Amino acid sequence: MKLHFQTLILAVGASFALLGCGPELAPGEEGVEATAEETAALDSLAASAAALPTGCSLHPSAPTYSSATGLVTARGSVTCTSAKKISFKLFLLRDNTAVAETPYKTCTSCTSLSATVSAPNRAGNQVWCSFTQAVIGTSAGSAKACESAGF
Repeated sequence: MKLHFQTLILAVGASFALLGCGPELAPGEEGVEATAEETAALDSLAASAAALPTGCSLHPSAPTYSSATGLVTARGSVTCTSAKKISFKLFLLRDNTAVAETPYKTCTSCTSLSATVSAPNRAGNQVWCSFTQAVIGTSAGSAKACESAGF
C-alpha cells in the first residue's frame, strides 16, 4: 500500500532525538538527514515492505494542543531491542492530510529514534493524528495515533 499525502511542510518546529547510538556518532550528533535520492528509496521501500523486524516497534503519541502557543504537536519514536540501522520519519496529519513532517533521519547503529513536529491549530473541528514511518534494514512499518478530544 503506497501512502499519498497532500503535503504542506511548515517550518514551525521539528526536532529529533537519538538514544542508544553506536560509537560512529559523536556526542550530541543527531543522525544524518537523508538526501532526496535516499528519501525516494526509503519511501519506496516503506510502501512495499510488510513489517518491522522482530524486536522493533513504532510508538506514535496522540497529538497535543498548547493554548499558550496555539500549536498542535505530534510525537513519535521507533525502538529496537538491539542496535540497527534505522531511518525514521514523523508526520502531523490534520483530517488525514499531512500539514507538517520531519525529514527522514538515519542512524547506522541505534536502538531508538524519536521526533517531534508542530503546526498551528486552526478554527473548527479537525481530527489530528501522529503518523510514524520507519525503515529498518529491508523492513518497514508505519503506525498512527489520533487525538480523542477536539482541541
